[in-house]
Amino acid sequence: MIIRNFGIILSQLTLEDIELVRYWRNSKEISSVMEYQKFITEEEQKKWFSVLNPHSDFYFLINYKGVKIGLIHTSHINWKEKTADAGLFVWDKNYLGTHIPVLASLAMLECFFENFGLQKYFAKVRRENSVAVRYNLALGFRLCEKSNDSKFDFYVLEKENYLKTSEKLKRFASTVSSEKAQMEIAPELLAEIGNLKD
Repeated sequence: MIIRNFGIILSQLTLEDIELVRYWRNSKEISSVMEYQKFITEEEQKKWFSVLNPHSDFYFLINYKGVKIGLIHTSHINWKEKTADAGLFVWDKNYLGTHIPVLASLAMLECFFENFGLQKYFAKVRRENSVAVRYNLALGFRLCEKSNDSKFDFYVLEKENYLKTSEKLKRFASTVSSEKAQMEIAPELLAEIGNLKD
């Protein structure tokens, strides 16, 4: 699947790119804010990729101006409940703290809320990662559960709240790029997802 919106291209992760993702996921800057902080081996990465569900786990490389700058995902989709998990990390320091990760999130959320009927996203955020906390709140996520036994809290984003919160962000995004949203997905996958939703 490929999603194009707001000047961003989200291309579904392939086997050819998992080593790139592993390299950056193992970096100190990124692993230090993750729940799993051990070094990920090549075999572990291949195993992780091999067990992704093609109907409910969608990991995308964030492409901006021809450069792969990070990873974003909609995963563990429950088609009956219309819920999913979300997350992202950006490894290109040129885009940390800029509007580009926000545009990537908007592109993904717009696609799955509007085209696939999702109603709710969940995110697990490290409590001390103030940048990630502010980022999620700006997108409309709200704290739904504080964890007593870990360093992570759980946030939820409901579609109705997203639509309200994202209005200002999308107005800004339209000043950056006027392109129309596009989605490329294999017809057979779309049909299979349709069956899961019924």
